[in-house]
Amino acid sequence: SDGTRVMEALGFQGKATQIPLGFDPELFHVQSKEKIEATRGRLGLHRPTVAYFGRLTPEKGVHLLMDALASIKDLPWQFLVDHFSDYETNYTAELKSRIATLGISDRVVYFDAKHEEMPAHMNAADIVVLPSLSTPKWKEQYGRVLPEAMACGKVVVGSDSGAIPELVAGHGRIFPEGNVRMLAAVLHELLTMDAALREDMGRSAAAYAQENLSIKRQAEIWAGLLS
Repeated sequence: SDGTRVMEALGFQGKATQIPLGFDPELFHVQSKEKIEATRGRLGLHRPTVAYFGRLTPEKGVHLLMDALASIKDLPWQFLVDHFSDYETNYTAELKSRIATLGISDRVVYFDAKHEEMPAHMNAADIVVLPSLSTPKWKEQYGRVLPEAMACGKVVVGSDSGAIPELVAGHGRIFPEGNVRMLAAVLHELLTMDAALREDMGRSAAAYAQENLSIKRQAEIWAGLLS
């Protein structure tokens, strides 16, 4: 990882250990079908759902996700995203305008949730996307939303910015950052995939995340280092 390479460049060769920024498995896990359907009903989700969770800033690339979705409007998807009107910025104003310009207003479903309510919303989605964009001063250092979504049994899609490919570790899809065409192709593949196969991918991701990326694994690694 970039972090390991930085530590080695500073003279800590062989002394750097990677530790996940763990999620709480008591919160983030696969919920029952009944609970998921109840959440989807409350939110008004009745089509395959692509979701974005996280900060709404340019480097997170949400505008690119919107562009990709707009290019596959022939498919029956819905887009679940934070109700950003509560904290208006220049970027959220741009997103709001983009939704209207792209003609996808009727596909967008907004939500408001506290941290402890996030697992229910993640479970209600089918595909969770983190389309981060590296800048000269920033790249995705971890992207905890992806392990959380994986733990909830979701198929995840991430750009190749920073640590995202390492986190996904083959249990989702990676696309070249900034490449709307490739992101659209990945989403098209997943949305047209047999639902049972998509669920199998989610189950595999959940098993991997629970074993390797939770706070339990984080504590195990720390305990090993301190013993």
